[in-house]
Parts: sequence; C-alpha cells; structure tokens
Amino acid sequence: VTFTLSTPAFSYGAGVAAIVGAPKSGVVVAGGDVGYARVKNSGGTGILDLTVTLVGGGGDIQLDAATLTLVLGRTVQITSLSFNIPSV
Repeated sequence: VTFTLSTPAFSYGAGVAAIVGAPKSGVVVAGGDVGYARVKNSGGTGILDLTVTLVGGGGDIQLDAATLTLVLGRTVQITSLSFNIPSV
C-alpha cells in the first residue's frame, strides 16, 4: 500500500513526530500479511521502518482494517502514525 503524505508530512512536539492529515487512505497493490512499514523519501530511499498494528494495538502505524492480512484491491486507512525522535 502506498500512502501519499502531506507537505509537511509530520508535526513535531515534545520529542514525538505525528502524521499530518490522518486518516490517510491507500489501495492494497500486493496482498499478504503486514510485517512492518517503511517510510521512503520522495526519491524512494527508505528512511524509517515502523511497527504496524490494528487500531488500538499500539503500533507506530495503526491500520483501520479487520486484519493485518491485506487483500488485493481493498482500501485501508492509517488512523495514527507517530514515533519518538531522540534529542541531539
């Protein structure tokens, strides 16, 4: 599933980055079990791997779906995406 993010994609505060404009919808282009999610920059380079759960499961990304086994052609939503950013 590819989700197109807003510009800027994240808001930042108190050491946490959170997605802007949730929920985000996307169509499943390859069915199967979700193991993780990879955030890529506009050039297609992977910059961050995140955990994925169903809504309420505590993952970095929470999908509004009945299961983490995704079916080709179905639409899924990210209802939450946040992660901690360490201070430097």
